[in-house]
Amino acid sequence: MMHTFARKFLSLALGMGLLAPAFAYAASDMPMHATEELQMSCSQLRKLSSEEKAAIVEKIGHNMDANALRPIFRCMFPGKVKRVAVVTYNDLKMNPKDREFLYYIPETEQFFVTCKSMNTIAYVTNGEAAGSNSREWRAYFQSNRSMFAEAAQMAKDMMQEMMEMMQ
Repeated sequence: MMHTFARKFLSLALGMGLLAPAFAYAASDMPMHATEELQMSCSQLRKLSSEEKAAIVEKIGHNMDANALRPIFRCMFPGKVKRVAVVTYNDLKMNPKDREFLYYIPETEQFFVTCKSMNTIAYVTNGEAAGSNSREWRAYFQSNRSMFAEAAQMAKDMMQEMMEMMQ
């Protein structure tokens, strides 16, 4: 009898929205990622051309899709994304308190900096002629620091605009 009462109360409470906040219902209508390609399977992502993968990385950097690093590291470029450096300059990070990393994707000649709090890409820069090893990639990063700082500032501005729109 107690079991039946609990089941009826639970279904009634759920039906009235007492146990789930209103935003929980709206969330199911919203896509998990703004970058649609992140809905693809790992094997589908792996089979894409370098140009298609580069476009997806750009989209992720623009959209800052939460939890997008895993598909990049494990599906699109398994074992091919190279860590270049720990980003220590606060102006190059989304959150100065987080430990962020600079990565390079040789296949697409793209650098990206992580956003640890969202487990995604904070911003992407092109790295054509960046070299073929980590020493050359670090030198490229140092000599083009202003380009990275501009990309970081644009990402911060976009994030600020999104936060203001949500309020």
